[in-house]
Amino acid sequence: MKSSVKIDWPTYVLHWLLVGSVGLSLVSGMRIAADGQDANLAAALSLFWLQGNVIQWHLISALGLVFVVFVYPLFLIKAKQTGRWRPGKRLASNNPTVTWRRIGVYLHWLAALILLVLLVSGLVLYVNPDLVSDQGVRWVHRLMAWCLPLYLVLHVAGHWLQGGIQQLLKMLWPRRAYGAALFAVVGAGIALIALTLGVDRTQYQTLQLISVPNAPVMDGNGNDEIWQQTPAVHIKTVRGANFPGGETQVQVKAVRVNDDSYWLFSWQDLTRSQKHLPLQKTEAGWKVLQTEFGRQDEDGFYEDKFALMLSHSAKLAGAGTAHLGPQPLDHKPGALGGRGLHYTKDGSIVDVWHWKSVRTGVLNQMDDNFFGPPKPAYESEVRYKAGYANDPKAGGGFRMNWTYYNDDLVQPKRLPRPEYAPRLGQVNLDHWVSDDGVWAMQWDHTRPWTPERDQFPVGTLIPSVLSAEGIQGDRGDITAIGRWADGRWTLEARRRLDTGSKYDVAIADGVYLWVAVFDHSQTRHSYHLRPVRLELIP
Repeated sequence: MKSSVKIDWPTYVLHWLLVGSVGLSLVSGMRIAADGQDANLAAALSLFWLQGNVIQWHLISALGLVFVVFVYPLFLIKAKQTGRWRPGKRLASNNPTVTWRRIGVYLHWLAALILLVLLVSGLVLYVNPDLVSDQGVRWVHRLMAWCLPLYLVLHVAGHWLQGGIQQLLKMLWPRRAYGAALFAVVGAGIALIALTLGVDRTQYQTLQLISVPNAPVMDGNGNDEIWQQTPAVHIKTVRGANFPGGETQVQVKAVRVNDDSYWLFSWQDLTRSQKHLPLQKTEAGWKVLQTEFGRQDEDGFYEDKFALMLSHSAKLAGAGTAHLGPQPLDHKPGALGGRGLHYTKDGSIVDVWHWKSVRTGVLNQMDDNFFGPPKPAYESEVRYKAGYANDPKAGGGFRMNWTYYNDDLVQPKRLPRPEYAPRLGQVNLDHWVSDDGVWAMQWDHTRPWTPERDQFPVGTLIPSVLSAEGIQGDRGDITAIGRWADGRWTLEARRRLDTGSKYDVAIADGVYLWVAVFDHSQTRHSYHLRPVRLELIP
């Protein structure tokens, strides 16, 4: 059944572009919201949200909204149809259809206000200025997003009351009118989108790697004169577990000496967290202390960490590697915590440096990893990591101190020798108290577990991390030393500009960088959307 009441086709086109953009914005934005620790309703409705590289799709939907919000008023002005948005002097009328039409105009203005607040708050979240609370802006953004479905109900009901089914069907069969007016302004909308994308690229921060004659001293203090003279970039990272408001700012400096690059990272972290899944003796045996480790979402008994990512791609969401959802890959397992997977879709390699303050901190190294194409899934795997993998190694490194894991109970591989045992158990298990020392056991300070040697009293604590020599080979080509003092971590790192490895990204002009910070959290790191561009200065 066709409606005898029709709209002009420019309004028809812009209306459905708006509907599509709003729909895409909701199913992608709610997936992003569902990933947050404070998500309730969005997480409960997870089945309905888009999966995969939803951050990219969310930004595309935002561009669609910007286009419509900009072009539609221009079209009304050009077509001399601004009267459509005038509600009239009085709301009530003797004719109910007229009354509801006037109410519909007010609803249009309500929709415009919701969209405007959504776009402005979304822009603030994207630009991520230092002086604005990310948490507060996200609350406003999320509230407006939930207002959209409520508005849709009011919008449809209002049109029904204006003219029943005929009024609703008019949006399906447009009439030819005002086409010239639309063509006259659509170019301005396209130009605005192109200008927006172009200007955005020019606003990326640039980290300059200045060539210097002498290398800084690698001690984790970062107080060398060379660092005082080196320009820094400051990167606000957000949505990290355990940080106040989820935020911490990272300062990054870098220099190069001949074929080597040297890096200085510094960020605020109120506690030095080293209790990485400690083992505690119980009546039933040794138990792993944890809260959500079984689903790869531990935010209590974990070490502080830091990560850097290098890519030739400037795609947002970590060079396009972040794919959210319980199962973003068809026919492959999802993450145990249901939060998503890291991988590339174009076969490229994204270089990832991962400093773990206990596991690699005792080795004075960063773990050299990468994100690549999704790997096959095997039934024997406890955790499917998709494209996240370690560079090959020739030996060395760290190990977890258990032979099996069953309902938190484990059998330790090794026990501390008696001369290293007195400190065991003298640890504050409060996550919010800074830890003294490093919670890892050197291999030569331990001996193999046997029932005869396992005479420790109930309540004894031992580390879950065993360390030996440094990581050898491709995986161990990043030296790093970290120090914590007065509520801040300082981390110095060194790596060759070009390692020659197919799993690494050479440090060169035009490479893009991201950082992430973990405050005693396994996976809920802070992050930023827009990358930092590297520039090598002679």
